[in-house]
Amino acid sequence: MQEAFDYLTRTFGVSVRNILNIGAHEGQERNIFKKYCLGKVVFVEAIPAVYQRLSKNIEGYTNFHAVNAVCADQDNKIVNFNIASNEESSSLLDFSKHKEFYPNIKFNSTLEMKAITVDTLISNKFPDTKFNVLVLDTQGAELMVLRGALNSISEVDAIYTEVSETPLYEGSCTLIDLIKFLEPRGFGLKWLKINPHMFGDGLFVRNDLKTRSAPIIETSGRNIAIGKPAKQSSLSAYSKPNDACGAVSGVRTGRFNFCTELEDNPWWEVDLGALHEIFEILIFNRIDVAAYRASKLKIYISNDGDTWSLVHDQAGRTFGGADGHPLRVRLNKTPARIVRLQLEGREYFHLDQVEIYSTDQ
Repeated sequence: MQEAFDYLTRTFGVSVRNILNIGAHEGQERNIFKKYCLGKVVFVEAIPAVYQRLSKNIEGYTNFHAVNAVCADQDNKIVNFNIASNEESSSLLDFSKHKEFYPNIKFNSTLEMKAITVDTLISNKFPDTKFNVLVLDTQGAELMVLRGALNSISEVDAIYTEVSETPLYEGSCTLIDLIKFLEPRGFGLKWLKINPHMFGDGLFVRNDLKTRSAPIIETSGRNIAIGKPAKQSSLSAYSKPNDACGAVSGVRTGRFNFCTELEDNPWWEVDLGALHEIFEILIFNRIDVAAYRASKLKIYISNDGDTWSLVHDQAGRTFGGADGHPLRVRLNKTPARIVRLQLEGREYFHLDQVEIYSTDQ
C-alpha cells in the first residue's frame, strides 16, 4: 500500500485529506495512513470481535475512527457475512477459486447483519467530512460497495482496492468489472500489482486531477518573509546550501524546501530585519508525504531574539499546504521581528513555505 500512496502523492500531487477504509480488519494500515493523511481516517469493520481489536489498535491516533458495519449496495439489506478461519478472508460472498489457492482457509460461521451503503454511512455519521481517498478490502464485494457509494465517489480523488483477474468468490467482481464501472465515472487505473494467483491491488485515480487548479488563498497585505535570512537547528542529508532560505523563496511546491536532521525539538526561524505588524502567518506543509510530522508545531515571535512569545500551538493537528489548506494563524497586527517555528518532541522538521503577511508600509 505504501508504494501506491507514494505514487499517488508524488506523481499525481494528490493531497490525502480524509480516508474511508471499508474492510479494515484490525487497522493494519494505520501507520501508513498516519504518514500520508492530513485529516480524518475512518475504518469500517464488519465482525464485532475484530472491530473491538481495531478500536483498541487506533487508540491514541488523532482523528482516527472505527465503525462496526457491513457495507453493500442497498441500505437495510439483510446479508449473511461469512467469517473465515483466518478472519481476513471473511466476505459477503462464498468461496470460489479461493478454495483452490488456500484450501486450509474455511468459513467457520455466518453472521446475519443489516447492510448500509457508503453514502448513508457518511451522511449519518460523518456529514461534514469529504473523503477524497477510498480504500476497499472487501474480498470480492468491491463493486457491490461502490454501487452504494455513487454520491460519495463524486468527492473522491483516488480509490485503492483489492483486484482480481478471476473471481475468487462466488459472484465477485473482477478487475475488468471495476475498470468498466469506474471509467465512465472519471477514474483511470494508474497503478497495479498482481501476484501469481492473479489477484492483488489496484489504484484508480481521477483523470482530471492535472487540469484542476489549486484554490486561491485570499490574504491581506504583502508577504514580508520572501528572501529574508533564515536558519534552522540542524542540516539533514537532504539539505541544500542555505537550506533554511528555501522556505521563504515564495515558490510553493508541495514538497519540502528545508529539512532538519532527526533531533529533539527541531526549529526553523526567519529574521524580518525590523519590527513589523504581523497580520497573518501562512504555513505550507509538504503534502507529498509525511505531513503528520508538522502536527506538533508551535509558533513563537520575538522582537530581539532573547524573549519569545508563544502565539500558536498546533497540538497534534495535521494541516495541508499547496492543496489550498495551509495552516493560517491570525496575529492581528502583532509586532515582531523574528518568527520561529518549532516542533515538540523528537522528529525531522520540513516544510514547503512560510509566508508572513503584514499590512504596514
